[in-house]
Amino acid sequence: ELAESQMSVGVKHFTAKGAADKKVRAAEMRELSERSMSTAGRHFAKLAEDKEEAKMAASLSSGEANAAETMPAAIQHFTVADRAAKAEKKAAIETLRENPPPMSAGQEYFTLKDRDAKEKKAKEIRALRDNPPAASAAARHFAERERARKVETKAAVNEPASLAVEHFTNLAKEEKSKRDIMLKELNENPPAASAATKHFAQEEEKKKVQEMEAARARSAKSGSTYRLPIGYPLDSKSSSTTAVEPLPIDYFTKLGDKEVADRAQASKELAESQMPSAIKHFTDKGAEDKKARAAELRELGERTQSMAGKHFSAIAAEKEEAKRVSIASQSGEVEAMPAAIQHFTVMAREESMRKKAELKSLRITPQEVSMGVAHFTPGLSQ
Repeated sequence: ELAESQMSVGVKHFTAKGAADKKVRAAEMRELSERSMSTAGRHFAKLAEDKEEAKMAASLSSGEANAAETMPAAIQHFTVADRAAKAEKKAAIETLRENPPPMSAGQEYFTLKDRDAKEKKAKEIRALRDNPPAASAAARHFAERERARKVETKAAVNEPASLAVEHFTNLAKEEKSKRDIMLKELNENPPAASAATKHFAQEEEKKKVQEMEAARARSAKSGSTYRLPIGYPLDSKSSSTTAVEPLPIDYFTKLGDKEVADRAQASKELAESQMPSAIKHFTDKGAEDKKARAAELRELGERTQSMAGKHFSAIAAEKEEAKRVSIASQSGEVEAMPAAIQHFTVMAREESMRKKAELKSLRITPQEVSMGVAHFTPGLSQ
């Protein structure tokens, strides 16, 4: 009541309106929940509501005093005694606060002396605040120097730079422009590699070709197929290389997403094949009911939403749709992957595929166990 008496008319109106809207929303949510509830759920909810109403009616008819349980005599005795002792202590404290006992001579002397000292100090502080003492000669001197320094600094900021500063600034700009031009020329027309650099580059290329040939021979021996990465020579004796086919920059990302989706779909199909018909039926029904409830809740939210909320929701939906359309329109203009990244990524992926194929072949046709291992681990031969 005190808060409402201090509250403005507008705040009181909108507070009452908010409470009424909250009750209306709760009733709508309860009605929606009952509509989406199963027959058994409605039945048990009705039973619980009937029990609650019967309990309230019984308590009203029998009376609260008769329905309440009587306190045991021992608990009542000690509780009443404790409350009486606490009331007596509280009364004694109030009496001492209103009529304190007289102080001794020494205590009264030092108490009055302390009060006088505090009052004297407070008066001195007020006097200093009202009439501050004059500053000393040294303080006035340094304050004057500080003011002069601030004035000089402010004037120097607005003045043009000196000839020396301007000269060295121009020199620094010229040197920077010369370096930029030199770097641009080096990037556009790089110098030819030296004989030693060409020699080591050829040796590195030969080493890579030999490694690829050895990997292809190992994969052919194990029965799995292995394709050389794009850009490597088809024959170790020939130094000609095939043209590198450019790939989109998100090629491997999409490939990984597709593999994850395929594995998830395979796991789902395997789970559904092992699932009983009843569980599968109710699982699908639960998913459909969940979508229906989400649609009903969204529709209810739109009905109870204000005009401003509907306006900004429509703007957000339009922005999302425009973003999706722009992404779909730019799907054909994907940036190409840099050649170096494509080269090493393809090589690492081919190596990973080769190892996976070898592990799969070993899993299908494991190697023969030696006699010693089979003797000490008989479970391996089974």
